Amino acid sequence: MLTRIVVLVIFDFIGVGVAMYTWHIENMLTTFPGYQPACDISGFASCSKVFKTPYAHILSHWGIVPPGHTLDWSLPQLALVYFAVILLYP
Repeated sequence: MLTRIVVLVIFDFIGVGVAMYTWHIENMLTTFPGYQPACDISGFASCSKVFKTPYAHILSHWGIVPPGHTLDWSLPQLALVYFAVILLYP
């Protein structure tokens, strides 16, 4: 049982790290328009293209909140909330 909790915590911190990295990339793309992130491997595999699509703000894409709303969070922000809930769950 203890090893399962340790594995869950390890993967949770990995998820938090990936979410923070993607949030950093998203912020850099909006601040510096010519920014080239390391995850842009080619024209076919480009993470910056994904962050510029409507799917990057899934709540407004689904019509739950209007675009630009305070709760129109990006995917990395929602991932950080998700991983915090998983980590704090008893």
